[in-house]
Amino acid sequence: RLVSCEDRYTMNNSSPTTYLHNSYCAFLGILLFLVTPTHGATYHYIFSAECTPYMDWQSVGLYHSWKLIGSPGKITRLLSCDEQSLKSYKWLHIMPTHVHPPLNRYQPDDWYPPYNLPGSVLHWTTHNHTDADYVVKLDGDMILRKPFTIEELGASKGNPVGGLYGYLVGITNGMANLFLPPENIPYLSKVGGWVVMHYEDMKRVAPKWLEFTKRVREYGPDAWNQTGDAYITKQNPKPWISEMYGFTYGCAAVNVKVREDGDHMLYPGYVPWNAVSMDPLVLHYGLRFAVGAWSYDKHDWSRTDMLACSAAHPGKLFPPPPSVDSLRGTRDAPTNERERLGY
Repeated sequence: RLVSCEDRYTMNNSSPTTYLHNSYCAFLGILLFLVTPTHGATYHYIFSAECTPYMDWQSVGLYHSWKLIGSPGKITRLLSCDEQSLKSYKWLHIMPTHVHPPLNRYQPDDWYPPYNLPGSVLHWTTHNHTDADYVVKLDGDMILRKPFTIEELGASKGNPVGGLYGYLVGITNGMANLFLPPENIPYLSKVGGWVVMHYEDMKRVAPKWLEFTKRVREYGPDAWNQTGDAYITKQNPKPWISEMYGFTYGCAAVNVKVREDGDHMLYPGYVPWNAVSMDPLVLHYGLRFAVGAWSYDKHDWSRTDMLACSAAHPGKLFPPPPSVDSLRGTRDAPTNERERLGY
């Protein structure tokens, strides 16, 4: 419209009527520009999984929650599966999936399935392209409650945001000095689980993430107790959380500092500590939690094919948690606010 008005004015600039008409037209064009919504950020959710029954039902749960919340953008399961297993794998097309070779044995003498997480992201960023602005990296044992947005979290290009994991003591106890030069140390953060990061930043971080995971995994046996990993010993010194250190060390290596966010994710069973954690974006089912005599732990179902269906067994469900009414008058009774939110 602006071009049309300008053309008319050029041809008829001696006419006051035409000038007024074209000025009005230009005003309308500017007004339309100001009130038209600008292009918002776009998102691509990703999570890592293996082609096993244990990870299949978790993947379905996360994918279903993503659909229920109406999150904008895309989601892709990064699936570790060898060629032979893929031939008989029946859940390949149950959701958008990117397949990559398994990296459990990224180092031949070290079986470590979490290699698949940095390896899958590196494979995905190398062999695929997303038109999304931001990557939302999740763990497969999470359930979404609300969409992740940069407006909610304050993320931007070069300034990602991730979940705070305070037990990553190797960020602040001097352990990082064995892996990074002094100028990169200020970029370290105690983050893991979820992260919202610009796609261009993720492409830079991914190869370093895998590299540093390997280096931390091979960390010397004399320093095993510096990682904060509760499951390692002097006799078995390889940290299970090497991948988490690999991520934050990899970010620091390319001068990307992830802001720590300790409020937008909640472990079921934890008591919310503020208004944000009372209404979190995501629930992380990584630990056992209990309500009265009832409890849930994903590991209890590691050998159960929850997706198996037949005429005799049309589907499997987890044992239902106790009702709110059954908890009234007990120490596990929810407060009014928690009851309102469904906790």
